[in-house]
Amino acid sequence: MARILVLDIENAPNLAYVWRLYDENVSLDLLVEEHYMLSWAAKWYGESEIMFDSLNESAQSQMMNGIHDLLDEADVVVHFNGKKHDIPFLNREFIKAGLSPTSPYRQIDLLTTVRTQFKFPSNRLIYVAESLGLWKKADHECYPLWVKCMNG
Repeated sequence: MARILVLDIENAPNLAYVWRLYDENVSLDLLVEEHYMLSWAAKWYGESEIMFDSLNESAQSQMMNGIHDLLDEADVVVHFNGKKHDIPFLNREFIKAGLSPTSPYRQIDLLTTVRTQFKFPSNRLIYVAESLGLWKKADHECYPLWVKCMNG
């Protein structure tokens, strides 16, 4: 039976000095800090345990090793916008940490599924999930929450 891993990551934004607030092309010399992983959450399909790690709980290397090991076990990874964001971001972090590539796995990107198989007014995960009555996102303060996470 295939091992199916459901995965999501959260990362901090890039930080840069900018001259304008609109339509700015940010050159590398303006980059102060590149984005980095704040946390990951994962769950094996069919199991109840949700696995989680964050910079508040672990060192960066320990957090990377944990998600690397899970991806290495997976036959299939399910995510939302993971093909364009989560997996390339993780692969960058793995190579920077000196980790080998994971074993190959198939990817099911639910954003691609929503875009190509359905015609919702919005393809955002929150909209689709609520439209289907699956769950309602917990209220939070949006960007200020990311700033608080980056500050510990």
